[in-house]
Amino acid sequence: MRIFLAAGALVIAHPVVAQDTTTLDDPAEAFEVDLPEDCRIAPRNLQMDFEVLDITCRDVPMVGIYVGNHPSGDGGRVFSTPYRWPATIHVWVVEATTDRPRAERIAASVRPASF
Repeated sequence: MRIFLAAGALVIAHPVVAQDTTTLDDPAEAFEVDLPEDCRIAPRNLQMDFEVLDITCRDVPMVGIYVGNHPSGDGGRVFSTPYRWPATIHVWVVEATTDRPRAERIAASVRPASF
């Protein structure tokens, strides 16, 4: 990241990641996760240009995963992908989880898919 002053305004320039022109049909193909046997990934809602997936374990919410091009929200981790869509993965621990240490381990295991 570079920070510089341009025309009196502070500009933060993030490195540009070369993107493939590929789009994925299944948002879950964009990432990998070490998912315990008693856990599952389910779509929360499908929007026109993004999807939010939930990881639950025995019906207890654990982790949220945004897959799309324009994440919003604080906290968690954000990854870039080489795809045109989804270009971004945002992972966070669900605030209401009853097993925070386990949820944090699962969230930490989420990573961009191997290419």
